[in-house]
Amino acid sequence: MKVPLLSASGLRRKSAGAALIVALSVAVAACSGGNSADPSPSATPSASAAPSASPSVAPPPPHEIVSGADVAVLERLNAPTTGETWHEPREIANLGLFYYPAFDIEDTYRYFEVGNLGAARLVVATTEYFEFYSGGYEVYALFVVTDTSAAMITCPSARGSDACLDWSADWEEPGRYLEPSVAFDTLTYPANVEPLAGWVLQPARLATTSHSTSLQAYGDANEFPSIATTPDERAFLGRDTRILLTALGDSNLVEFRAEGDVSGLTDSRYAVETPYGAVVPSESAFSAAYYGQGAVTWTDGTDTFTHPDASGSGGTMEYPVRSASLACFGPDETIADAFDPSEWEVAGSHRLGFDVYLPVAGGNDLAQDVWQTLRDASWGEDIEPSLAYPFDTFDQFLTARSVLAWERPDGEWVIAIDGYAGQRVYECA
Repeated sequence: MKVPLLSASGLRRKSAGAALIVALSVAVAACSGGNSADPSPSATPSASAAPSASPSVAPPPPHEIVSGADVAVLERLNAPTTGETWHEPREIANLGLFYYPAFDIEDTYRYFEVGNLGAARLVVATTEYFEFYSGGYEVYALFVVTDTSAAMITCPSARGSDACLDWSADWEEPGRYLEPSVAFDTLTYPANVEPLAGWVLQPARLATTSHSTSLQAYGDANEFPSIATTPDERAFLGRDTRILLTALGDSNLVEFRAEGDVSGLTDSRYAVETPYGAVVPSESAFSAAYYGQGAVTWTDGTDTFTHPDASGSGGTMEYPVRSASLACFGPDETIADAFDPSEWEVAGSHRLGFDVYLPVAGGNDLAQDVWQTLRDASWGEDIEPSLAYPFDTFDQFLTARSVLAWERPDGEWVIAIDGYAGQRVYECA
């Protein structure tokens, strides 16, 4: 059985704000003049204004990055109860846990010891070759290995509602078996995390999917020792610059930034770094609430997100708000390298409550770069007309309210598009 998470009731930490009281005492000593019966009156001290103590202002309470049921999750990330310990990956010999008798070959996975569970070893299998479509060197499986058996962990999260890996029992044989009942506090992430107040990200990949993958459960091995990711591969992953957003126990919530597809924009991707060095990428799951259908409402009530169905069926459909990037391997979101608020104006609101901006009349250079990049990346010659880019001119693009912006709580400006204005025809090979 999975160990149930603690109830969140009453577990919110209280801030330790205390008023600082400063007291100032002044002692005045007067000396008398010997045994004279008629002493001279002592001089009256002149009144000196004692400095009044400035009232101290208590610092604001620390920002709580989680709330509700996630408080208990974070508590157990910080003080795990499920017994696991982790260390830097150490490559070991091939354990031969993946074997295909029909071909009489042993698959070429690499094996790394990454921790312990009591006297047993925690071992991961990773892919041998960099796979572009799965995010590089994937952590394919996690095992609890003893002298006599290897148990594959299929439900790593200790939150019982999270998805499990759907492994076939055909893999089992004497000495190796599927183990759905072993879970880890250190791999159970909050459903909602606020690195800054009002900036909500959702790093619990297994809590937001009904069909989980190894990448969602265990991450990739691109940063493992002895795995040599090339500069081109790192650029493809969009991990040129790493920014730590907040710690989650021995894991980290991070943002990666790289040059965007559009001039003047930077690609932003979110991830969780696990205690054993793997990286669980967002693939837009961490920031899903900011995008999709119905994310933006215009103040004047105009519906600009319903368009002809791009498939050419003759019908209409509502298009989503998405990041201002090309279709293949797009980032979680795009942020402006430089943003001039005077070139944008408030025109609507986001479902999460903040203002949404449109370019001012006539547009601006950043909006034009978005239009030109998306148009030029769409193939409009010698193809079915319905697949051609729908806006021949920048004015058409602006009139349809195709590009929009909002400000993140960290002060960065996010640039998004109406999905209808995205790149139309593409190959992701």
